[in-house]
Amino acid sequence: MTETNVSLHTYFNANSTGLGLILSMSFGRQADVKFMLSEELRSRADPEMLTFDVFSPDQALEFVSDLLSQFRLSESDNPFFPFTKGACMVIIDHIGTRAVLTPRRLMHYFSLVLENWQVDGGPDGELRIQHASKYLEDPNLSMLDIDGDATVGVGDE
Repeated sequence: MTETNVSLHTYFNANSTGLGLILSMSFGRQADVKFMLSEELRSRADPEMLTFDVFSPDQALEFVSDLLSQFRLSESDNPFFPFTKGACMVIIDHIGTRAVLTPRRLMHYFSLVLENWQVDGGPDGELRIQHASKYLEDPNLSMLDIDGDATVGVGDE
């Protein structure tokens, strides 16, 4: 991380007029950002930060529906197609019992389930609860979680 901080600091100093740095980090807690940035970068940081709260299960379901609609080539009566609503809830519940519901985590899990379903030849219908449950049993799934500590924030108010 030191090399990254030095590189960003050097680049920022060389381009101090009209340059803004936007850093995207996923820690689970905003307070952890200060441990990742050097004092030199923190001293130049705008005190304003954009943070995204974790989703409730209902918000996660709406996010998935909205996301899928962006890639749908034709209209569908099912806003969750190719998933059923039940399959979506199984995936969301699976994540929610183990970790916080973040957009990145939702996309990761939904992508993994969809890819496995396609490999198994499932695209002839809808991805149902039993399919989602089958792919969520993958023991490697938690190791593939890309949001770091999968338990950060679980149960926090």
